[in-house]
Amino acid sequence: MTAISADCPSSNPRGDLFGHAPFAESLANSICRYSGNDGLVLALCGPWRSGKSMVLSYVRHFLEQRPRAEH
Repeated sequence: MTAISADCPSSNPRGDLFGHAPFAESLANSICRYSGNDGLVLALCGPWRSGKSMVLSYVRHFLEQRPRAEH
């Protein structure tokens, strides 16, 4: 019998098998350093199954690891 698993992005960069965590951490750092008063819009573009959702999940992880005052 074949096991069925959900198609959900990993939320823990420790298990990063595709090398997305360093980019996600850099993006999280850039977001935290943004000092503008205007809104910030980012686009993450890539082909289907290239890891966009995983990168966003890792960015969220890195942002949540920071003290609230740094967001």
